[in-house]
Parts: sequence; structure tokens; C-alpha cells
Amino acid sequence: MTDLNTAVFEDRPELFVGRVENCAVVIWRVTPTVASARLAMQHFPEFEVHPGLGFALVAVVTSNCAPIGPEVRQAFDEAMRAYRHSALGMAAVIEVQGVLGGLARALARTMSVVTRSPYPVNTFATVSSATEWLPQILSQRGTTRLAPRDIVAFVESHREPA
Repeated sequence: MTDLNTAVFEDRPELFVGRVENCAVVIWRVTPTVASARLAMQHFPEFEVHPGLGFALVAVVTSNCAPIGPEVRQAFDEAMRAYRHSALGMAAVIEVQGVLGGLARALARTMSVVTRSPYPVNTFATVSSATEWLPQILSQRGTTRLAPRDIVAFVESHREPA
């Protein structure tokens, strides 16, 4: 990850918010609440490094989290819609394993279809699989293509609080 433009906005026991180039990263270390979602949303204006080139978001729901309530999803959806002109796409990574994880990912996919977001949304089980999809999304307005390994390295380096 040499010479990449990175920023850390929040590094709390419950939440990490940062950016590597124009890829915003939110890591939910414990079950998100409306308050923690609002805290993350405060940083949306800082995600777009260069005006007009947009940003994509990878939201990681770690295995420490219980299913996210509808009020948290709604708050986050509202923020993404508020930045729809800058938002290039969102990768939701739900790392919860087993049947519960599968159901959570299926529900997230269904909700993204039902809400018809103005940007691409995809749901994944691992950060690695999300990063195969993200670089194409991130570079659609002409920015340099970010390597999947750089996104993975950034996420992994911030999985635990500093």
C-alpha cells in the first residue's frame, strides 16, 4: 500500500471509518446502531478525494455483529442517497457465517433490489470477493484503478481498534 492516499476518520471499539483512495471503508466491529450509523455518515463528505470522481463504499459487518435492524439500514440508505451523485457503488460484506449469514446476505440482496438504489449495490461474504468487484466500480469516472490487494490490506490493517 505504498503511496496511496489514505485517511482514518473514526477508529473506535465499535466502528472504523476510513478511506483508501476513493474507496470508503466502514467496519462494524459490533452490531451497528442508529447512533454509530450516523457517526459513520458524518464522514461521507470526506470520501470523495477529488470532486467529480466519486467514491465507492465497502461496508464490512463482522462476525461479531447481530443482524442489523431496519432503522440502521434506513439511516445508511438515506446517507447513500444523499450522496447519490458522488456514490459509485456499495459493497456490503456480511462476514457472519452459517445459515444466519446466508439469510442476512439474501435479505441484503433483496433489499437492494426492492429499494432500487441509483448506484450498484452488491453483497458478499468476504472482503476478498468484494474487492474483485470494487476496482471496476471505483475507476468508472477516470480515477486510477485501485488494486484489490490494496483494499484488502487497508481493511485488514484496521479490523481491530488502534
